Amino acid sequence: MKKHSKTEIPKEFFWNKKIETNELIINLILNFYMKKTLTLMFVLATISFAEAQESETKDRPFRIEAEPSAFIAHGYSLLASYGVNEDRSMSVGLYTLALDIPDFLKTKMFDSVATDDKLRMTFELAGTFRYKIPLFKNMESNPYVGIFIGYQTYKHTDFVSNNETKISNLFLTPQVGYEFYFFRQMLYFNPSFRLVYEFGKNSDYSNPLNLNDAGPEIKDWVWLPSFSIGIRL
Repeated sequence: MKKHSKTEIPKEFFWNKKIETNELIINLILNFYMKKTLTLMFVLATISFAEAQESETKDRPFRIEAEPSAFIAHGYSLLASYGVNEDRSMSVGLYTLALDIPDFLKTKMFDSVATDDKLRMTFELAGTFRYKIPLFKNMESNPYVGIFIGYQTYKHTDFVSNNETKISNLFLTPQVGYEFYFFRQMLYFNPSFRLVYEFGKNSDYSNPLNLNDAGPEIKDWVWLPSFSIGIRL
């Protein structure tokens, strides 16, 4: 009898499928996070009003914050700030960030970019200012307004040609948010909304066959919700 030969499936097939699955899971998580920000704000407000009411607030001028979504997206996030006035309602700080841009944000942030392209924010550094509005005078949990100004870089990899483009720009970002305190007014959740204005753009993209092709370019205005977890020290 004639033996049938076994068809071997390359190991690379399973590896690529694993990567695609992981990327799909990450994008689903981030998409869920972005869409549920308002619901989360309501839940945190309830927790904050119920648990974060101490009659006396200790002086803790330092704040450290991190955004969980950045770590999910293979990156990092850190904000360190210091309260500069007597009641610590005004603070200045430094902020840094790097992450893979999720698929559902690529076309919202950039022109001439496909969702299958790879897009990573490789570096961001900004100075920050925040003013907490004393809307509820007997509570530490309150709304705030703030601003970021800084510099960021991106790396874009075209899905079809595999060509890489390095992009950099300056940005100015007004921010509105709310600090929800719990656990002795040391830990807090910080949902916010940011409107990013991008300027001073630079790119090493070139296409000799089409001089009118500007390549991937970040949009002038980008609206982004954000969520971070912080601690006062």
